[in-house]
Amino acid sequence: MVTALDMVSSYMEDRMQKFLKPREGLIVRHPKTFSILQKQGEFVDWNGSAGRYWRRRVKCGDAYIAEKKYFTAEEELQTTSPKFRKRKETKK
Repeated sequence: MVTALDMVSSYMEDRMQKFLKPREGLIVRHPKTFSILQKQGEFVDWNGSAGRYWRRRVKCGDAYIAEKKYFTAEEELQTTSPKFRKRKETKK
């Protein structure tokens, strides 16, 4: 039996980010910034036009969904946008 909680969690799962890694030996670029998806993986949007792009990359095998439960401080700085990283550094 499907409960309301199951339906909400299923809906929210589609509205979040996924942690993707590129396949070994491949270079995968972000659709808007054209920066390279890092080998250790990154969180990417899973909805909207960017989400469609990432779902196509997963479907064709260029990238895969990996398990990532948390970021270390260094990884967070590496995976955030340069504008956000600059803002964080100036606050220190």
